[in-house]
Amino acid sequence: MNTMSNDKKSKLTIKQLIKSTLGAAIGVQSKEIHQADFEQKSAIPYIIAGIIFTALFLGTLILIVSFVVD
Repeated sequence: MNTMSNDKKSKLTIKQLIKSTLGAAIGVQSKEIHQADFEQKSAIPYIIAGIIFTALFLGTLILIVSFVVD
C-alpha cells in the first residue's frame, strides 16, 4: 500500500503543475507542494509551464496597456 501512495505522489498531473506554477508566480505555496515539486524526476514540465505563464502574463499586460493608452 505504501508503494501505491508513492506512485500516486510521483505522478505529476496538469492540475498540480498549474497550481504549482501559479503558486510560485505569486509567491504563495505550501511547504508540502514545494517539497513535492523538488521530488519530481524532471524540471522540464515546470520550465515549460513557467515560460507559457510568463508569455500569457506579458501578453495580458501589453493588451491592458494598449487599451488604456488608446
